[in-house]
Amino acid sequence: MKIRRMRAEDLHFAFQCTLQEGWAGETLEVLKNLYTHDPRGCLIGEEAGRPGGICIGTSYGQAGFVGDLIVIPELRGRGYGRQLLNHCIDDLTARGARNIYLDGDLAAVHIYEKRGFRKLGRSFRYRGTVAPQNHPDITAVQDEDFEEILAIDRTVFNADRSFFLRQLLSQHPQYSLVRRDADRVSGYLFARPGRKVISVGPWIELCESPVPAALLTQLATRTGPAPLRIGVLETNRRAITLIKSLPGLEEQEFCWRMVLGPGGDLEDTAKVFAIGSGSKG
Repeated sequence: MKIRRMRAEDLHFAFQCTLQEGWAGETLEVLKNLYTHDPRGCLIGEEAGRPGGICIGTSYGQAGFVGDLIVIPELRGRGYGRQLLNHCIDDLTARGARNIYLDGDLAAVHIYEKRGFRKLGRSFRYRGTVAPQNHPDITAVQDEDFEEILAIDRTVFNADRSFFLRQLLSQHPQYSLVRRDADRVSGYLFARPGRKVISVGPWIELCESPVPAALLTQLATRTGPAPLRIGVLETNRRAITLIKSLPGLEEQEFCWRMVLGPGGDLEDTAKVFAIGSGSKG
């Protein structure tokens, strides 16, 4: 397999790959955002001049994420997935990544473990609806909130993902929410449309709210009947307990959050109630 950097015209092939896998959260808009943020990390694998696989690496400097590793069904079993993975890891490492993270599908975990990744914990996916409820202390994110949110997010995520938060705010402002307490941000939630779902995340809680699911139920006032899709790390037991207490949400599946490198958790997971996505954290 020949591996090269993705070009803009390859994005539709990449999108078709995610469609075949049934990944509800990966839309063409999401792929375009990943490509715009880090075109060097977006890879295409070709056999005989035809695209046959993709892998996307997102660099955060000393940390990196691997996502959307897909080989089309007719080319599987030839080691092409390992080639794409190794190329992505080598590139992220060359750009300074000491720790590389991913959410590994169960069928591929053995590939990642052979490459040296180790499990940090399960990354659950929940889907369903919640009862909408308005909360006076929760509003749409405004310009004056956003710089404070970015500063908090750098501390919670331990890396700068401001590009993705700016994209979420500009593309889907109706799904960008903030809660203020004593004139300070105490929580925020971003969401975006997926395929027949609303993908929730990141959802950050800085302190225990008197109404624990307030940001989520406020979001439901804006999303209508569309089901929500939420990724939750099992290392945040409060988040797992909260999600399980909401009768309209059901666990669909789980991946393994994994890391290659000496580090442990990238995020301050006690504050992370929903991840941004499995492909970029």
